[in-house]
Amino acid sequence: MGIEIEDKPHTIEILPKFTFDTFDGCKPHDGKPITRIEISPNEKYLVVYNEEVLSVSRRDVENMTEDYSKLIDNKINQICVSDDKELVYIDDGNELSE
Repeated sequence: MGIEIEDKPHTIEILPKFTFDTFDGCKPHDGKPITRIEISPNEKYLVVYNEEVLSVSRRDVENMTEDYSKLIDNKINQICVSDDKELVYIDDGNELSE
């Protein structure tokens, strides 16, 4: 008994950098690429961060609407969002912020 393996060429597709330019007609990070992305445990909320602009925005995953956006003072080391939309991050100043 043998195993047959089809010899098909593989295709690698390189997608453009993902930004939220196509959602709501807005550019939350001045159109810059996302540096970090986190999702809530129940996968309902998404938080994106851009290190160049130092901005954070939170979105509802279901309809991708932005419900929170903030410019911050320092680069972020850790970021998370809870199932009840609470956003917490630790910045380079080792400060915990909400």
